[in-house]
Amino acid sequence: MKKGIFGCFGCLGLIVVIIAFFAIMSAIFTGGNDSSSESSKKSTSKDNGKTYKVGDTVKLDGLEFTVNDVSTANQVGTNGVEQNAKGEFVVLNVTVRNNNDKGLMMNSNYFKLIKGDTTSEADTVASTSANQENSPDDTGFLGETINPENEQTAKVVFDVSSNIANSNDKVVQVQSGAFGTKTAKIKLN
Repeated sequence: MKKGIFGCFGCLGLIVVIIAFFAIMSAIFTGGNDSSSESSKKSTSKDNGKTYKVGDTVKLDGLEFTVNDVSTANQVGTNGVEQNAKGEFVVLNVTVRNNNDKGLMMNSNYFKLIKGDTTSEADTVASTSANQENSPDDTGFLGETINPENEQTAKVVFDVSSNIANSNDKVVQVQSGAFGTKTAKIKLN
């Protein structure tokens, strides 16, 4: 019987460790400050409800997102390191500004391409290749920290079907944190 109780305690201990791990990771990725937690509690809606357009600046939790340009391509990158689309690439030129008091580890996962009920994730490898067209050292948002009062412009690439790429009702969803605490949508056509 002691073995059974120890076994349950072992499972309970494992659950506590897992919860603690996720709490720590959440604090690291969202900056861990109380002001963003309070603003999240005040807002019952995850999405602000407004749809923006290309060129608009979207403000979310101290971040500013601007989609500067949208294009499509079958291939991105330079000779020898080019990436070919399985469908068609939608290439966004995006500027992100950090108005918070802590640096932000940015990546292409802050962006999702949505058409109707279909949600597509950014292609990290294609995004990196597209950014390296200008400079081999430019990795776009991959592993980059945007410090307070700084901004960065980079390409974010989605590999989607031609139907989605050429659709007039596709939007990109941007989010304020690694776990999508607040989101907004930008119409791409």
